[in-house]
Order: sequence, then structure tokens, then C-alpha cells
Amino acid sequence: MYRLRALLLTAVSLLLTTAQAWAQCSQCKAAAASTGADGELVVGGSINTGVLYLLSLPLILILVTGTSWYLIARQKRLAEASAQ
Repeated sequence: MYRLRALLLTAVSLLLTTAQAWAQCSQCKAAAASTGADGELVVGGSINTGVLYLLSLPLILILVTGTSWYLIARQKRLAEASAQ
């Protein structure tokens, strides 16, 4: 119970103490504020693909780690149950 409370307190404090980041590389800034074919300002049109690309690897790693952790724990539980 203490660990859960400490984890929750840490998560909430990290969420509440975030700082704004204004730094961008020049390519990101140009892609985010590019103009469309009709001259209108298109905000973030091509940035979405880059964000999804960069986000895919950590999500895949989390999925593989979580699945393997679950399967190993399940095998241990089944082995302990069959030993009894």
C-alpha cells in the first residue's frame, strides 16, 4: 500500500511540475507552420506522421516486455499449482 501511494504521489507531482518547452529544431518548426496549396497556414500537417513513427518503437518495446513478463509469470504460477 505504501509503494502504491508513493508511486501515485510521484506521478501526480511530476504531472503538476512540468515546464513548458519552447525549443524546436528548424525543420520541425518549418514543417509545423508550413503553408498549404491555397496559401492557408497548415499547422502540424506533416508532423503527425513523424510523431507516430517516433512513438511506435517505445510502444512496441512496452508491449513485448509486458507480454513476456505476463507469460513468464503465468508459467511460474501454473508450475507452482501443478507441483502442489
